[in-house]
Amino acid sequence: MYLAKLFLTQWVALEGRDPILSGWLYVPLGLLLAYSVATDLAVRKIYDHATIPALLYFVALHAVHPAGAGILAALGGAAGLLAAGLLVAFLSRGLFGGGDIKLLAAIGAALGALGGLAAMTAGFLAAGLLAWPLLLLRRLMPRRVSAAELPMAPFFAVGAGAVMLAAWAG
Repeated sequence: MYLAKLFLTQWVALEGRDPILSGWLYVPLGLLLAYSVATDLAVRKIYDHATIPALLYFVALHAVHPAGAGILAALGGAAGLLAAGLLVAFLSRGLFGGGDIKLLAAIGAALGALGGLAAMTAGFLAAGLLAWPLLLLRRLMPRRVSAAELPMAPFFAVGAGAVMLAAWAG
């Protein structure tokens, strides 16, 4: 909890001090995450028609709303998580897809660099908790269980939800 508060203290808007900004931020982010989870679980895709407009929306929101973090913070969050996603995709040799990367960029634009990094880290930790038993089962049943096919959108949704909940709780 201390680590989450450390990440969030740099962004006043996330701390729930502006309920109007919170509504304009949390509701669209929640809808994006719900849609991405549904499509990632159903067809293993996170669609551009959801992530790219959301990314642009969050950048514009922070640029024009008086309580927003500002355009540079939103672009920095998007660029930082885009770079982190590209690094993960490179290191995973293609197991981390483009939809995952663009979803991370949209989360970064919404939550800022530090909030986005906290959401991404929490998402990867949650995925690791589920993947670890799958990898153990893979040794017993190598053809039936694969951690490589783990959809990441649900875990990023958990991470972003945890960050938003921690911010809302203050």
